[in-house]
Amino acid sequence: MSPESTKQHILLSAIDAIEKYGLANLTTRLIAEEAGVNNAALHYYFGTKEQLIDMVLDQTTDHMLGDTKDILSSDAPIEVRLAEVLNYLIDGVLKFPNLIRAQVIGPIFYSKRQEDLSAMLCTWVTLVRDAIQPHLNLNMEEKSGLLLNMIFSVILMSGLFNNPPEDESWINLQDPEERQAFVDQAIVLLLNP
Repeated sequence: MSPESTKQHILLSAIDAIEKYGLANLTTRLIAEEAGVNNAALHYYFGTKEQLIDMVLDQTTDHMLGDTKDILSSDAPIEVRLAEVLNYLIDGVLKFPNLIRAQVIGPIFYSKRQEDLSAMLCTWVTLVRDAIQPHLNLNMEEKSGLLLNMIFSVILMSGLFNNPPEDESWINLQDPEERQAFVDQAIVLLLNP
C-alpha cells in the first residue's frame, strides 16, 4: 500500500475501532489490531492517539457535512431534500452510535475539539437553513435556526442512548413508523408555520 492509502486505511480502521470499543476504551493497540498494522505505524502516520482521533473526528464531520451539502443541492423538491437529510442523519446516528458519542464527548477529553462540535452544528444548521430559506415566510426565517438546532439535537440524543426510556416522551427513531412521523413533523414544523 502507498503511504497515503495506509494512512487512510488506519483512519477507517480507527472509525471501526471507535464504533466497536467506544472512545473511552480505545487504545492504540486496539486501533492497530483493527488496521492490521503495528503501533509504530500509528505513531509514524499520526504521532499520538489524540492526533489520530482528532483526524478521525474531523474526517467524519467533513463527510457528514459534505453529504448534507450534496443532498441539499439536488433538484428535488425541498420536502424531499429535507426528508433525505434527516433520514441520512438518523441512519448515521443509529449505525454509528459510538462515533456520535465520540463527537459529543471528544471535547471533554480533547481540548482541541471543544469548538469543533459547535462549529459542526452551526455549519449544518446554516447549510439546511440556506436551502430552506427561499421556501419560508418572513416570520419563520428567524425561527428556522432554533428549530433546526432542536431537530438535530433530538436526532443526536437518539444515538446517545442505547436503551431509550419506554415512555411517551421519547421518540424511538429505530421504529419505522415513529421515525417517519418524526421526519414528517420536522418538515411541517420547518416549512409550515
